[in-house]
Amino acid sequence: MARPQAWLYLALGAALLLALWFGVRYLGDLDSSASGPRRHHLELSLHDGVHRGATVFRVNQGDEVALTINSDREEALHLHGYEKHIVVEAGTPTTLRFDATLSGRHRIELHRNDSTLCFLDVYPN
Repeated sequence: MARPQAWLYLALGAALLLALWFGVRYLGDLDSSASGPRRHHLELSLHDGVHRGATVFRVNQGDEVALTINSDREEALHLHGYEKHIVVEAGTPTTLRFDATLSGRHRIELHRNDSTLCFLDVYPN
């Protein structure tokens, strides 16, 4: 009789560990998004019209975004999907603030040559 009880305790322990792992892995994410929108401060640095930083910025739908652009020359940028346009003066950091309401992948590009600098990925909640 001792052997079946040992297997029962082992199975119950394994089930408990699996439930704990599932709770931490999946339900923990739900709790953090339920706490409300997060604030993101993203930075884009341009040198001669080229961005050498992150190619993709990731946020969640509903998050507050502040995108600060630094450039060594005057540039005009466009955030597709949101239809946000911003002119950046040379040597003057300029910040574009918006709420990430539209899910999907959105291009951030230079106006003068329509080149893509990077992407903003907005994940749905």
